[in-house]
Amino acid sequence: MRQRKIYIIILLLVILVTGCKKQYNLYVKNDKIIEEIDVEVINDDDNSDLLKLNYYPLHANEEEIYNKEIKEEKNILKAHFDYTYKPYDFVNSNSVNDCFKNKQIIVDNEDYYYFKLSTLKQCMNYFNLDINIITDNKVLANNADKVRGNKYTWYLREKNKEDFEIEIKISKKEKRDNNTVFVILGSLAIVIVIISLIYFLYKNSKSNNI
Repeated sequence: MRQRKIYIIILLLVILVTGCKKQYNLYVKNDKIIEEIDVEVINDDDNSDLLKLNYYPLHANEEEIYNKEIKEEKNILKAHFDYTYKPYDFVNSNSVNDCFKNKQIIVDNEDYYYFKLSTLKQCMNYFNLDINIITDNKVLANNADKVRGNKYTWYLREKNKEDFEIEIKISKKEKRDNNTVFVILGSLAIVIVIISLIYFLYKNSKSNNI
């Protein structure tokens, strides 16, 4: 347990580096939940040494480690960590249990997944973070700060840390509606056709009056 805590702290130190970019993604599917962390830090010896260490996943199983990929681009190190859970196993995720005091995670309901997380613990109080939940299933309810397609985003910032809360309910049986884009494009096409027809009739009428 002590060793797991040390690795979590080290990973958080990497995320906390001043000026770094950090993003947490959670992909929710019917048969698995994929956790990803992307971090960009300045390419110096300290950051490079930290990223070379092996990190336990934020998970109760201490023997498995994150899949890790590190790329160097000029003076930036881009690190990607991911881990795939069976849905019933996500309740043991230490990223949830070690960072939120209040947790309600329902994965065994046959109709939906439900996640409600609030009241930050100390580990979440020192950095800003974009948290994305991504799913192709229908979202029945959510309190996301931004929704774009199948991505639901919460912005953890200094100003909202005291009342920060994530809540989302995801259907297991229904896929999200992809018809909205087609409806918009179809409506736009109809408008263009109508405008073109009006313009054609106007030009034709003007020609006949000459």
